[in-house]
Amino acid sequence: MDRPTVDRERDTVTKQQVLDALAARLGPQATATQLLESVTEVINLFFDSDERAQPGQVEAMLLSPRIIRKILHNLHDGIVVVDGEAQVIFFNEAAEEIFCRPRDQVIGGSAMDLFSPDMWAVLRSSAQAEHGLTRLCVRREGIAKRGDQDVPAEISAVSIGTLIVLTVTDLTERKRLEEEAARRLQILQSIIDNIPGAVTVFDGDLEMTFCNRTFQKTLDFPAHLFEDGLPHFKTLTEFNARRGEYGPGDIDAIVAASLERARNPVPHVYERQRPDGSTLEIRGTPLPGGGFVTIYNDITERKRAEEEAKRYAIYLRTILDSLPQGVSVFDENLELAFWNQSFIEVLDLPADFVREGISFVDLIRHNADRGEYGNLNTGEYVQWRTKMAMRFEPHSFERVRPDGRTLDVQGRPIRIGGNIAGFVTTYTDITKTRQADELVRRASELMEDAIGYSPTFVWEVDADNRLTFLKGTPKVLGYEADELLGRRFAELECGGAQCHEHSSLLEMAFANRVPFEHILTCARHKDGTHVWISVSAHPIFDGKGGFIGYRGVNVDVTELTRVRQELERMALHDPLTGLANRRKFLERYKLEVARQKRHGQTLALLVADIDHFKTVNDQFGHLTGDMCLKCVADVLSMAVRKIDIVARFGGEEFIILLPETSPDGALTTAEKLRQAVERLNIPIDTRFEPLNITISLGVACLPAGYEFSFDDLMAIADQGLYGAKQAGRNRVMMYRRLDEEPRPQAR
Repeated sequence: MDRPTVDRERDTVTKQQVLDALAARLGPQATATQLLESVTEVINLFFDSDERAQPGQVEAMLLSPRIIRKILHNLHDGIVVVDGEAQVIFFNEAAEEIFCRPRDQVIGGSAMDLFSPDMWAVLRSSAQAEHGLTRLCVRREGIAKRGDQDVPAEISAVSIGTLIVLTVTDLTERKRLEEEAARRLQILQSIIDNIPGAVTVFDGDLEMTFCNRTFQKTLDFPAHLFEDGLPHFKTLTEFNARRGEYGPGDIDAIVAASLERARNPVPHVYERQRPDGSTLEIRGTPLPGGGFVTIYNDITERKRAEEEAKRYAIYLRTILDSLPQGVSVFDENLELAFWNQSFIEVLDLPADFVREGISFVDLIRHNADRGEYGNLNTGEYVQWRTKMAMRFEPHSFERVRPDGRTLDVQGRPIRIGGNIAGFVTTYTDITKTRQADELVRRASELMEDAIGYSPTFVWEVDADNRLTFLKGTPKVLGYEADELLGRRFAELECGGAQCHEHSSLLEMAFANRVPFEHILTCARHKDGTHVWISVSAHPIFDGKGGFIGYRGVNVDVTELTRVRQELERMALHDPLTGLANRRKFLERYKLEVARQKRHGQTLALLVADIDHFKTVNDQFGHLTGDMCLKCVADVLSMAVRKIDIVARFGGEEFIILLPETSPDGALTTAEKLRQAVERLNIPIDTRFEPLNITISLGVACLPAGYEFSFDDLMAIADQGLYGAKQAGRNRVMMYRRLDEEPRPQAR
């Protein structure tokens, strides 16, 4: 702007010059701040750069022109002018409204009545910097009934000489609108966060700008992808591609194709099957200006329900078409809506006569005309049947056709939402049904007789091995069928150790879903006794090959099993002492050696021999000798653990197998056995004192990892026994400790 000419002698400026300068400086849309800055600049133009205007001159130039005051008073922003003493010298009408204080109470007062001391310091500092803009809360003192309150405002401070001109804009309404927008945004955010679907928004650069809380959970994204803020579209796409979300293929190619589609978005709706089997429905819409919004809905349950509905619809149609009964459905207008093939066959209707939409009246008239209902007036009968049908009431009757067959007719109304929607009718040729019923009755009687005269019961279980049918259990197990239905088959078993091996075989057979025969197991009778049963069964499959359970027969073989067990006991036990014989002992030894190899623990072998047993036989007779053998056998059996086994190997020699026993433990056990026998008092003939006997024991231990045959280990134990005999008898001796010898090399 060119500097106007100043009359130096008068040192004054005309009002027109000020207005001309302002007009040249300001446009028609000038703000209050621009106006004040322009006023300041115009005033300073009338002075040389090295000359400062006197306060009186500036004030006169600013305040004397009425036109400027009128402009300032009519501004929407508050204008407050403060002199160097911090006194208010100008206060426009907008300021009165903002501060809720009349002008005459403010003019001449302190600026700190309008602003807090800290705020005033900031404003003064801003003004001294010649330009400043800050958002602060101004303190206004309203009329008494309103009290004190803070008003959000935007304040501009401008220095003009010693004066400070403040422009105050009331931001209350703007703040209210901002808070309302924030509140609505928060409500919208809350709504989006709580909708069942996942929501994302990407901008034109494919940066995620928004996602709700459901997004991460629905798509199963790990938390670390969101640690540094919302991830880029490429980051999520690469992660999904690597974990197989988009199927097989080159990961880079998959990601590139996905990015290309995202950069050129189009509206889309599609479904995606995830690797975990869930199904997502994905809807995307481009945004104006670039980017897109996507909504993901987990429709797994919906798809399952749809598939289930389709499956059941197919089942229903298949069942209806497979039924021997005819089925028809007439809607609320008595028009045929559905029928099956048996409907045509049972009623012997022409195939071209039955069609969708044919009326109930036409069907009744057709039957009446061909004599289905006997000799009657067709018109009256049709009218009566139609009237009855319109009642939509349940009905049931039998009708004999001209060919002699009897039909059972059953009708039921159909209601949808509480309103009548038609009726369904079934037509059953009960002639064949009754014949079938007779066959079923005879078969049932035969089964009852067969079960009643034999120690058997038949059963069925479902796919979870729960009993769904039982016949004959009272005779075998003492239970009525309804006491056992719903239980698992395994609950019939006694659960004892004797049943464990057989139970494993049953479990394996059930698991393999194959037929099996004569698996022996032990069941518990209602009176608490054990019943041995032979189980035979075969799997049951539905029409589609799906496994639905087992059907079988159980035979009571308790007596046979007891006889067999007794024979086995006699074959595996010493008849005199009841101890295991050599055969049973060797079978057990093989099992324990195999278990030792799996678990790596030491086992021990003890050989015990009754001292001077020949003398006992010679002096007291063989009956006393047998009594001694029984007593020693009893003592040895009671003194060892349940996992140990004691056997008689012949004559007066006993052998004891101690699994999971160290050399020191074996010596301790052997000494305990020796002392137990030593304390034994064997009653014999009353002419003699009770007989005392002793035993000598040899000990051998087989550490883990050593390959010794039974005969080799027995020989080591025998050497220990021989040493004990040589040392005076009634003692324990270990000839060799294999664990202290070098481990033999594998050959």
